[in-house]
Amino acid sequence: MATMEEIVKKADLLGYRGEKREEYLKQEFKLLNERQEKKEEAERQERKEKEEAERQERKEKEEAERQERKEKEEAGRQERKEKEEADRKERLDGARSSDSGAKHPKLPNFQDGRDDLDIWLTRFERCAESNSWSRKKWSSSLCALLTGRALDCYGRLSAEQAKDYDKVKEALMKRYDLTEDGYRRKFRTCKPAEGESPDMFIVRIVTYLDRWIELSKTDKSYEKLKDLIVREQFMDACPEDLATSLREKDIPTLERVAREADLFLKARNRKLCDQPRKLFQGNARPLIDSVRPLEPEKKLNGGQRSGEAKTSVADQRSCFKCKKTGHIARYCTAVDSTTKKAGAGVVVNTTEVNTAEVRKPAESPTMEVTDDLQSEVESGMLKLASGKSIPVMTNCAALRDLEKSRSLGLPVLKGEIGGREVDVMRDTGCEGVVVRKQLVDASQVTGECCLLLRIDNTALLAEKAVISLRTPFLSGEVKALCIPDAICDVIVGNVEEARSPEDPDMSMVVGAATTRAQAKREAVTKPLRVPDTDGHVGVDREQLIKLQQEGPRILALVDAGRTSRRGGKIVSFEKATGIVYRRYQDLGRYVDVKQVVLPKPLREYVMSVAHDSITGVHLGIWRTKDKVLSNFYWPGIDGDVTRYCQSCDVCQRTVKKSTVPRVPLQKVPLIDTPFKRVTIDLVGPIKPPSEAGHRFILTLVDYATRFAEAVPLRKIDTESVAEALVDIYSRLGVPEEVLSDQGAQFISDCMKEVCRLLGIKQ
Repeated sequence: MATMEEIVKKADLLGYRGEKREEYLKQEFKLLNERQEKKEEAERQERKEKEEAERQERKEKEEAERQERKEKEEAGRQERKEKEEADRKERLDGARSSDSGAKHPKLPNFQDGRDDLDIWLTRFERCAESNSWSRKKWSSSLCALLTGRALDCYGRLSAEQAKDYDKVKEALMKRYDLTEDGYRRKFRTCKPAEGESPDMFIVRIVTYLDRWIELSKTDKSYEKLKDLIVREQFMDACPEDLATSLREKDIPTLERVAREADLFLKARNRKLCDQPRKLFQGNARPLIDSVRPLEPEKKLNGGQRSGEAKTSVADQRSCFKCKKTGHIARYCTAVDSTTKKAGAGVVVNTTEVNTAEVRKPAESPTMEVTDDLQSEVESGMLKLASGKSIPVMTNCAALRDLEKSRSLGLPVLKGEIGGREVDVMRDTGCEGVVVRKQLVDASQVTGECCLLLRIDNTALLAEKAVISLRTPFLSGEVKALCIPDAICDVIVGNVEEARSPEDPDMSMVVGAATTRAQAKREAVTKPLRVPDTDGHVGVDREQLIKLQQEGPRILALVDAGRTSRRGGKIVSFEKATGIVYRRYQDLGRYVDVKQVVLPKPLREYVMSVAHDSITGVHLGIWRTKDKVLSNFYWPGIDGDVTRYCQSCDVCQRTVKKSTVPRVPLQKVPLIDTPFKRVTIDLVGPIKPPSEAGHRFILTLVDYATRFAEAVPLRKIDTESVAEALVDIYSRLGVPEEVLSDQGAQFISDCMKEVCRLLGIKQ
């Protein structure tokens, strides 16, 4: 829009003069005013419309807020009404339940290991429904009747879960393997019980099927049930590894099962019809070169060694049950296995089987594997000398529930094998030691195999291994048979030095606490490092053997062949590759050292290396002796090392004697004020830790009253210890003095600052 100045300039440019110029300016000014008025009018109208829109928007917003408040108030009234109605109904239900003739009956407790949890819960639910119990109270009524593992499972639930009966029931059923797979196995394998009628048996089968379908979350339609049955049948018929993979993925449809199975087989270049690999295939040689069906070192119950058994005497004896010669009734294989004493283990000593049937004559204690024997073992049957064939097993069923075995009274305790914690069973029906194959290293396998006769008249093929055990029943290095799926991690039979099931060494299973002093005593001796020294060129193997043979006392140690045992420590002498060694074993610390028995000409040189050399640094008598004993030994080593160190010229010249005067004896002040002086210490680490992960204990003892306080800790850093101490002080009061063993946690800067702020003297 043009302004007045622009209009005047335009008139000048057009050359208007006089009246014409005035007329032009008048018209242009009039048009300019009209346009200005129209613009102002439009702006006024726009402002008016905007104000009207804002006013309408505010009105609508206020109306919406008013409506929302009204709806909230209505919802609140409805919620309060529903809550009052529910409370009234609950009160009526409680009054009806309390006023009914059948008040809460006193149900018997659930007996873990004796009662069937599924049947027991069914009875509980039927009783609760028939007596109109409020479902909210089912959980509290149920928990009062639980015992054993069921009560332990209930105690591990959170407070919210413990109030919900359905969640409590689900947790209990999982604890007792009452899952989808468990009910499926029950449905497939159930058999009539003694005294069970056909109607009762059918009801039990239907119950198993209903629970299976319910837990598998399958709709009760024909197509869904068909998928479930066909899917389970496919998994039962396919190879075990494929079935395991499919079960882990929990695939709901047959189409996905087929697709996943096809991918599994293609990835492994296999076919669905492929069978698992056998122990021996074709002309392939077995993993072991010899099969030893008998242990010559084992003894028969009569005391005679199995290797000394005479076949002529055995042939003269006859069995009064089968009337055949060559064995007695005790070893008769014709007797029903149910009449024999069944042990908890898996192996029966082969020396208790008819020796004429199991092995060749006594002149061949070992038996080489021939092609005939390989084919017999491969076909799954072992042909005995008598012509009888028995099946050969390469594994056995595992005992899945060790907790149940303990509740039934089986001797199952904790032990260690190679530093790993395992479950150990003492089996009086077994004549050897059995270990789960997964716990044995390849270096421990001896390369031998043993054919054993099990109690169900099947032969078991197992490898031998030398393992180190530390159990309540047996400790030390023993020969054991390796089985992939033994019923327990370790099974200890009737072997030499094995303790009876009634008399285990319970010190093996106690959660031991290790203090700093114990850790110092159990410190492993560092081996002796031998540098190049002047004055001695050393000796080779032949010279060492010659020097040992010239010493009469060294040869006498080997000829005596004595083995001394004291406090879990074993000392013996042996000769290997011509050299005489002293073997020292400490079963408690898992120490096994072989020391060369040193002849007299070499003893002074070894003591010089241990005491005078750069690595010796003129240590004291005990440390010098520890260095020597890490590799060498000779009779009278204590006196020789003592005299050598005391006669060392460097030590006599440099070490000052009695430079620190003895502290005079003083009277210890009596503390008569409670919590004036306390002592603190740490205990741990404790193995196994608690369920909450606590591995250490902070202890505090009052000097005056002997009052003790203990606090469990997960870790023992300065902050954790300081927080625990402050918590104790807040309950018992702040002491004036605190005594400790000057551990790193007690003398750190953080602990000093805490003591300064609290006014405690360390």
